[in-house]
Amino acid sequence: MLTRVCKAEERRTGAKIAASVTDLESGDSWGWRENEQCPTASLVKLQILCALMERVKAGGIDEAEEVALRKRDIVGGSGILKNLTPGVALSLRDLSVLMMIVSDNTATNMLIDRLGLRAINAAIRDWGYSETVLWRKIDFRVDTRKPKWFGQSTPAETTDLLCRIARREFLGKRFDRRIEAVLADQKYDTALPRLLPGSGSWNDENPEIVVAHKTGSIDGARIDAGIVTAPFGRYAISVFVRGLKDGRYHSDNAGIMAIARVSRAVYGAMEKRA
Repeated sequence: MLTRVCKAEERRTGAKIAASVTDLESGDSWGWRENEQCPTASLVKLQILCALMERVKAGGIDEAEEVALRKRDIVGGSGILKNLTPGVALSLRDLSVLMMIVSDNTATNMLIDRLGLRAINAAIRDWGYSETVLWRKIDFRVDTRKPKWFGQSTPAETTDLLCRIARREFLGKRFDRRIEAVLADQKYDTALPRLLPGSGSWNDENPEIVVAHKTGSIDGARIDAGIVTAPFGRYAISVFVRGLKDGRYHSDNAGIMAIARVSRAVYGAMEKRA
């Protein structure tokens, strides 16, 4: 199923698609180019959040610690901190929420500064992931067409991390549930959840489906990965699209639509299996 729909979307878009899916109930998994290195764009903010939560759990950082926004911290792109007045102080927890649910780039860089780039990558290695790397802070002076801009990963490693979080096997029930809850409040819902029936946030009243996910967008690439909770069960899915000809930063970008169609096909197949 996954191979068929990914091939069809590659023909449709002229781009390369890499994807990985794991049924959280049975453990069965499927992949298409799942071990290929791909640019993550903002998806790697998931690993930054996980590194923060690991340090909080270990007692090395207090998430209530406040950091003042400096003028030199401000970068463009997604987020709201770029519109605030330098000097405002936010807790590490608030920065992490902004980084995830509105993909705030300034909040992300502030967290990278606090945690340390080397420490984040060391944590990723300790989790067992050799293909996932955070290369640098967000800097739009760097050519965003280069795969090593910001971060890289594979669908297989991304899905594995999501599975560990969903099963409460990463940092334990308390912190893994918190990570998933932040992912479930994602405000950019135009890719994985787009074509799923009745999807919504944990904050919505009785949504039929909850997609706890993180998106990523850079020139030539669109990414979305998350945990899907449906009436029939739960599964983790990662879809990376790269080599896109559609350069629009728009909800109808060909890469975003490809992810939505792959997501819908996977949902249908998982529902039939159940």
